[in-house]
Amino acid sequence: HGRFYEKTVKKYLDGDTGGEFVFLDIGCGGGQALACLYARFPRALVHGIDHSPEMTRLARKVNRRGVREGRVRVEQASADALPYRNSSFDAVTAFDTINFWGDMDASLAEVKRVLKPGGMFLVVNAYPKEGTRWHDFVRFKNDAEYREALASRGFGGVLTVVEKGSVIVRAFK
Repeated sequence: HGRFYEKTVKKYLDGDTGGEFVFLDIGCGGGQALACLYARFPRALVHGIDHSPEMTRLARKVNRRGVREGRVRVEQASADALPYRNSSFDAVTAFDTINFWGDMDASLAEVKRVLKPGGMFLVVNAYPKEGTRWHDFVRFKNDAEYREALASRGFGGVLTVVEKGSVIVRAFK
């Protein structure tokens, strides 16, 4: 996933990040997306959360240099109860995790709460083929369902793109 994450970050997150840009990656798992954000944005502060203590330990290990520098912070937490103040982040990302979030209403409300005004929410997920078990499992079956879920919760500028077996969703607070 690492190369695809890098290309996606470059295409959808690059912009005016010359200052102290602050990211949150929800469901950071083993820390690949954190490493990508850390490398791509040398002045950014990158936070990651995961519900699993094993994954948070692995993410810290994978990103040990950024952790030592104080630029990468990893915490055990859930998407539906983010341990951050309102308007803390310029961008929130979810790489291959949104379909695992428990309470979607609470989780999306939390994303919106912690985003700064005008902040971006970027979702990247594998796009399952119809008729597969994965398609039966996922919450969002197509890009229209992502658009509806975010627009109905007050996110604006919702863009969905399907490429290389993945859906990329970008929305703004």
